[in-house]
This record gives sequence, structure tokens and C-alpha cells, in this order.
Amino acid sequence: MIIKLEIEGVVKDVKIKGIKQAHRDDYYKKVTVLEKIQDDEDKTSEEKLAKADEFIIWLQNLGLKKSDLAEEEKKDLDLEELDKITAAVREILQPLSEVKKK
Repeated sequence: MIIKLEIEGVVKDVKIKGIKQAHRDDYYKKVTVLEKIQDDEDKTSEEKLAKADEFIIWLQNLGLKKSDLAEEEKKDLDLEELDKITAAVREILQPLSEVKKK
């Protein structure tokens, strides 16, 4: 997948490539854990938020690892641009767009 990111004022096409079925399996496991925690009345809102944040960081790190960004570019990303990477990884792992049947 190619996404456009703005890095230090310059728009760049960034490739995210190499996400495997094992990553999708991990994604679904993590989503299942999140669902269980959200339904657990014994967990505090802080615990639930921490688990959700852990999940988002996992998506971000996977996207950064599988992107063609240089290490220095990864450090300079604004939060908005990092969110684009997170959204792209989520779309790869669990596509929401409808696929046209041939």
C-alpha cells in the first residue's frame, strides 16, 4: 500500500509492504482481547485505555517497521502522519472497503 505523508513540509509517497498472515492473526487476537477487556466490569477505565493504547502502538510500530521510511524520517513524523500509517496498517489487516466481484 502506498500512502502520502508530509515529512518536514514535503509530501512523500511511502510504501507499506511485507505484512503477513501472521500479523493478521496477531491483530485478531489483540482485537479479541480488547473486546473482552471492554466488557470486563472489573477493569478500570485506565486499564482499558492502557490496553487500547498498547494496541495502537503495536499498529504504529508494525507500520513503521514495514514502511520504506528512513530511520530519521520515522523520528520526525507528526502525530497526524503517524495516524495515517496506523490507519493504513489497519486497512491492510482488516480491509473495510468493498471489493468488486468480477
